[in-house]
Amino acid sequence: LRDFETEPERAWDRLYSANSFGDCLITVSTTREITEDQGEQLGLVTGHAYAVLSVFQSREGTRLLQLKNPWASKSWRGRFSPYDRSSWSSQLRAELGYNPEVEAKQDDGIFWISWDDVLRYFRNIQLSWNPALFSHRVVTHNIWPCNQGPANDTFNIGENPQYIMVLSDEAITRNATV
Repeated sequence: LRDFETEPERAWDRLYSANSFGDCLITVSTTREITEDQGEQLGLVTGHAYAVLSVFQSREGTRLLQLKNPWASKSWRGRFSPYDRSSWSSQLRAELGYNPEVEAKQDDGIFWISWDDVLRYFRNIQLSWNPALFSHRVVTHNIWPCNQGPANDTFNIGENPQYIMVLSDEAITRNATV
């Protein structure tokens, strides 16, 4: 772990809790470290964001996330995919109400993936909390004209709108969360 990363167990607890209460939009993004060929074999798009539809832990302790590729196609082909017959126990199928044979007949971009594989193939987890949960908030409205910034900002974001956030000494002392 790098100094800014959250430990996997803590990240799981946050995801599970956020999903349970329905107060958070969760997304995950694949790492760019997998090649296009590896991504093709795995059914993942490299450097791509996926919506988290569900966070699930079975009675046996199996941890799964249900993800959706916003392209509505190209689904995961690894463990716990519809094509993986060995990982889906009858108990797990019953708990989820899931039938991999039926799901394998269509590719709508929605799939289950183990937490271990999320940690392996995904680099970022984004939690967008319901702002009504917070007693202190600031809403800023602005505009980002389509002609501002470079046409391809993959490597240079310097011309895009920039924001600076300054925390009070009290917020820093109390380890405020942003």
